[in-house]
Amino acid sequence: AIRSVEAIRLLLAAGADPTLETRIDDYTTALEEADKAGFEAGASLLRDATAKRRSKGR
Repeated sequence: AIRSVEAIRLLLAAGADPTLETRIDDYTTALEEADKAGFEAGASLLRDATAKRRSKGR
């Protein structure tokens, strides 16, 4: 897996939903996968995006 904070930023800026679960493997979210892989920078971005999304009521 490629670890790219910039790719995560671009996807989130384009409106990607950080709370969506995958349809393969264990139906995990990107945040769960980042945590599992030890990708702290990516997990932090995804946590922030998830919190913002929840605060907006989405």
